[in-house]
Amino acid sequence: MLKSIKILLKHVDFISLAGIFLWISFCPVPLQEKFYISGKAVLLLAWLVLVVSRIKSLNSIFSSQDLPVLFFIAVLSVNIFFAQNKAVAWRSYWDLAVPLFLIYYLAKTVTSRVKSIVYLSRVITLTGILVALLGVYECLFAFNPLYEYGVANQFYHRYITGFVRPMSTQMHTVPLGTYLLGCLPFNFILLKQDRRNFRLWAAAGIILSVTVIILTFSRGVFFALTAMLLFYLFSQNNYRKGFLYLVGILIFIIFCARLPYPFSRLSPEGIMFEDGGACSAYLADRWHIVKQMLHEHPFAGVGLQHFRLLFDRYFNGTVMVPLESDSPGALQVPFEFKVADNMYQTLLAETGIIGFAGFTVLVVYFLMTGLKTAKQVTGWRRLQLLAVLSGFIGFLVNMAAYDLFYWPSQYIHFCIMVGILAGFFMDGAKEAALAKPG
Repeated sequence: MLKSIKILLKHVDFISLAGIFLWISFCPVPLQEKFYISGKAVLLLAWLVLVVSRIKSLNSIFSSQDLPVLFFIAVLSVNIFFAQNKAVAWRSYWDLAVPLFLIYYLAKTVTSRVKSIVYLSRVITLTGILVALLGVYECLFAFNPLYEYGVANQFYHRYITGFVRPMSTQMHTVPLGTYLLGCLPFNFILLKQDRRNFRLWAAAGIILSVTVIILTFSRGVFFALTAMLLFYLFSQNNYRKGFLYLVGILIFIIFCARLPYPFSRLSPEGIMFEDGGACSAYLADRWHIVKQMLHEHPFAGVGLQHFRLLFDRYFNGTVMVPLESDSPGALQVPFEFKVADNMYQTLLAETGIIGFAGFTVLVVYFLMTGLKTAKQVTGWRRLQLLAVLSGFIGFLVNMAAYDLFYWPSQYIHFCIMVGILAGFFMDGAKEAALAKPG
């Protein structure tokens, strides 16, 4: 019994992260909401156990490198004091700040042990394969037992009819794409393992994830995948493979122009103008709202989750939905479309210059320190770092296409990657210190 407790204390970070990932993989958002308080309590307990178990070596948990994350968490709270509905803003802040703070440290300490990050990669790869397989099953049979018999899903009938766009366990096509995008870096890590069985797992995970990502027909995830793979290849000096991949992507985009919907979403015209494309009137209307909100509330913003609440006050456009079939004959904007469909614009409108600056500091720090650390660490650790950093870059690109932070599972995935990167940064700082003369 005592031995089991010691093992639990030693590996509480890995056990917690593995449990968290299984939770976000197989429990759709409505199920997560039913255990809202208990879920946060378990997460807090895991963090406390981690701190207590390392009470004599707290410098292995906390360091000055945490400041960009802590700074973002701090400035993110400012908007609460100026929000119209403080209860909504406070609840949203709680949902963002608590997971980031607690998961950040749990993931950071996991990275300090080479075996733990490998074991975590196995967990993520296997769960990702299962989630992707359900997505393939959906496409083949136009049926998802999870939403047919268990969980209520308002998006289900929209995407399960006609040409099926898979949702799997993630409720919606776009979050599913983001989830699988976040699994890919850990597939890359496992692909470099010596054992053949794990390399086969990794290869299966990559093939399935990329296939299902394409079948979601999410343009944001598609370009995030492109950015992630290009960075991963170029960072390892695989310029030829990177160039061939880029040419392949361009050919695929041109070819999609000759195909019907939903392939046309990935055509040049679909990317730019149709169905809520980058230069569509739908997104232009939302950017206009962001500018108005920022003009009236420049420093603290209108408050977290207030873009939806105040949408009707600022909206004077004519495009109600990105695609007519999403809500035929809509005379007003449905609640689900009262969003900026861009996390950066959402942060700018809801948290103002202060909150947006805090997030900018976090992003710039992690990108710059990630590239710097990649020069300090070598071999196996460098490959691991580059894999996770490529996933982080993929998420940053994906955030330009929807409000990623307001999807709990995808946000937790983001927090895990941020924490793992911070763990690599500590390794890089130690190796740099050892390399100094004297």
